[in-house]
Amino acid sequence: MKKLLSIIVLGLLWCNAGVADSSWLKFPLDNNETMNFNIKDAIETGPNQYKIESVLTKDSKKIEYQKMAIEKLTKYCGKKSGKYEVPEEMLTEGKTTMPGEISVVGGPGEKGGIVLFKIPYRKFEGYHSIYCATNMESKRNRYTPENEKEIINNNIRILYQEMIMIEYQDCRRKMTGYEYNEKIHWVPIDPGSNGDIWNREICNRLDK
Repeated sequence: MKKLLSIIVLGLLWCNAGVADSSWLKFPLDNNETMNFNIKDAIETGPNQYKIESVLTKDSKKIEYQKMAIEKLTKYCGKKSGKYEVPEEMLTEGKTTMPGEISVVGGPGEKGGIVLFKIPYRKFEGYHSIYCATNMESKRNRYTPENEKEIINNNIRILYQEMIMIEYQDCRRKMTGYEYNEKIHWVPIDPGSNGDIWNREICNRLDK
């Protein structure tokens, strides 16, 4: 009997160790997506401030809709800067459940070069960006009808990547931050928002 109890206790200790060693803190979202934070590798950068990796794991149906958006809307890279109505070909999920639009920022001969698609369905809520160049980093080789297929393929490749983002959490001031031009820019967190929930739970784990 004592031997059996010892085995059970040891098993529980192993289970607890497995939970404690989990690197990622996961927050399920309403749209079948999950926001993940790598709390194991978080770095304290200041008093009650942490640099932390995050990854958004996407809903497969939303990814397929965004893929279709890339295939159908990359041609808007050839239009002038401005706002455009969502075309009928993007209304594949029935009646729209929220306002949608297409914004072109930096048309031919202008700085920029991006198409922002505001999705008109609440279940896929959010913006999707289409980059209008074959080289995303240098923004060289801007859109032409001849290189449209290459630009589409590059955008689809980015879509399927689960990119690790770097952000900052301030546990003392209840703020989130991002780095731009080698400087951290802090933004207040709206009370009751997802960001508020994430900040509170992350800080409960890290700020001890």
